[in-house]
Amino acid sequence: MTLFVSAIWHGLYPGYFISFFHWALLLQISQELFRVERNSPKFAEMRKKLKYLELFIVNFFLGYFGVCFVFMSMGKIWHFVSTMYFIPPIIVYVGNILVVRMGLLNKRKAKHEKNQINGKVVS
Repeated sequence: MTLFVSAIWHGLYPGYFISFFHWALLLQISQELFRVERNSPKFAEMRKKLKYLELFIVNFFLGYFGVCFVFMSMGKIWHFVSTMYFIPPIIVYVGNILVVRMGLLNKRKAKHEKNQINGKVVS
């Protein structure tokens, strides 16, 4: 909701809404990854090794949708997004569905919690 209000605050241009919408999706994905990292020591160790790759990916998507913020008009945005065959937005949508909506990274935790009731292991 905050990002939607920010888009309105900047002006009623399509580029602002497109940028802030995709940034909201990226924010949800990063929050879920942080939550999984905090609760899983194995994931935290792996993340230390991949921090530069993660930094590159996050900056790429922020910059990619930042171009939509600058272009503002639908014609320019459509041309820009279509030059990359809509691949970055599709990656963000699929990533959001898998990580946030379906809880792909939390399946092991959910399975483990299902087998435990009040600290006792149930077979």
